[in-house]
Amino acid sequence: MLRFVLPLLTVTLLVLLGLAGLWLIGQLVSGLGEVLVATALLLGGVLRFVVLGSLLGSVAYVLGSAWSRPAARQARA
Repeated sequence: MLRFVLPLLTVTLLVLLGLAGLWLIGQLVSGLGEVLVATALLLGGVLRFVVLGSLLGSVAYVLGSAWSRPAARQARA
């Protein structure tokens, strides 16, 4: 009976250790995925900020240069 039970317990223990290892690897990959998603969201926010800032800066530059030209012409005359 011991010849049957001991290998069965050994195989059962190995299977449980394998499943625990797979679970641990899944947890690590899931954590890595969360970090990657958070980084992508952060970089997306930075990109949106830079694009919006450059667009608004361009509008401010165009409007500022359009309003400064008549004043510069009056100063020369």
